[in-house]
Amino acid sequence: MLQLTASKILFVVVFAVILAASSSVPAVVSSATPTPTAAVTQRDLLEFPLPMPSDKQITEARNCAFAPETHYPSKLTTDELATAYKVVTACEWAELALAYDARKPSDDAPLPPQAITAYLEAVRHNPAIPNSLSMLSVFSAVPLVSAPTFASGTITQVRLHSRWGGGIALSTLAFEYDLTIKAVSDKAKTMSATGTQRVLTTDSKIDSLEKITPKNVMNTVDVTLVQALGTALTNLIPIGNSVTLQPCTDNYPDWTATITFKDGTVVQMATHHSNIYFAGGPWQPNINNQQYIQYSNEFVKAIIALTEALEMPFGETGAQYCGDLEDPLYSAFSG
Repeated sequence: MLQLTASKILFVVVFAVILAASSSVPAVVSSATPTPTAAVTQRDLLEFPLPMPSDKQITEARNCAFAPETHYPSKLTTDELATAYKVVTACEWAELALAYDARKPSDDAPLPPQAITAYLEAVRHNPAIPNSLSMLSVFSAVPLVSAPTFASGTITQVRLHSRWGGGIALSTLAFEYDLTIKAVSDKAKTMSATGTQRVLTTDSKIDSLEKITPKNVMNTVDVTLVQALGTALTNLIPIGNSVTLQPCTDNYPDWTATITFKDGTVVQMATHHSNIYFAGGPWQPNINNQQYIQYSNEFVKAIIALTEALEMPFGETGAQYCGDLEDPLYSAFSG
């Protein structure tokens, strides 16, 4: 059975750590994992597509205090929160969600169901809310939006480009590859993967990746790993423009992907040099000329599983430091 390398999936910057890194001193990379969540059923998920936030909603989200103690002082118990204040606005729903989270018995305890319900209500009222660092620090891993209906269809082709370089590299200094993965037939259990790759290592007698002669790649891969890319298109949040979320040093992955479905749907995706995830990301698909972002790690995991099966190179750095990150509530709506 394929085992995903934990460090590849690692959410290297916990958003709470970034929020705390308000000085010029770089934050040490956290090895923490996202907060466990209570079960969210398919019925609870918001339907894709979430509407693009209006200018008024973006302004409202930017003006949210995200200060749950204002209406929910620490003396209140979890059971008292629901009736402590009459919630009306998206900001108030977000603060109620944060108040429930603050009353977990420990940091690694699952999010209370009430917190998730309140968060879903906040997003339902204002789809700009999920882009706030204050909310991402707690709710980035919460199942939020169902996948598009086309995503369950058959994928006939994937074009994948990956490039990596690191400041404190280990054995691999840099690499780049282009792959085209195609269906052989409707009933085939594998798909063909062809392309080229260049790898610059510490043993290379060449000082530049561009001087490396590309080598051909010819392989096959289990069709289920390719189809998993479609079902991984969940939790897509509409944004105004693509963003580069790159708060970390010495690890510079960049990905693009074009996924073609049997019904003719084509999804263009990219990470835009973002490195919040060690492997690169968050991924940002464009669907029907609308830009989206996936803060959760479903597509990251699917891409890692696919490229591991194809034995493609993966970049690893000897050290990494992370500092401030501009709140996506601003950078993702700057156009």
